[in-house]
Amino acid sequence: MGAFVRLWGVDYSLSLDHFRYVFDTGLSTVKDTLIIAVIATPIMVLLGMVISFLTVKISFPGKKLIEIGSILLFAVPGTVVGIGYLLSFNSPPNSHYRNSIYYHFGTCFSIYVSGY
Repeated sequence: MGAFVRLWGVDYSLSLDHFRYVFDTGLSTVKDTLIIAVIATPIMVLLGMVISFLTVKISFPGKKLIEIGSILLFAVPGTVVGIGYLLSFNSPPNSHYRNSIYYHFGTCFSIYVSGY
């Protein structure tokens, strides 16, 4: 939703300015990101298949360490997103919304509710 308004939290008028900026000045960055994703995806798929085969079929020293390392690849991005969510939305709401449902959207309450 934040991409479609002028300034989140201040000016909620609809706008496509953020998309214009990305496609005008940031298009090379988007291309680079897509190229890296296209290259990294098959490499990570092969690496995941090798790790899963080794940890399930073969017993060797350091097996648990490889399992932990492979699980961290899934845990760390979620943790980073959670910290970003906390930093973005865990601030006191504006006094303008104190008597409405929006009062709870800038608190830890919103984080608790989003988990369910």
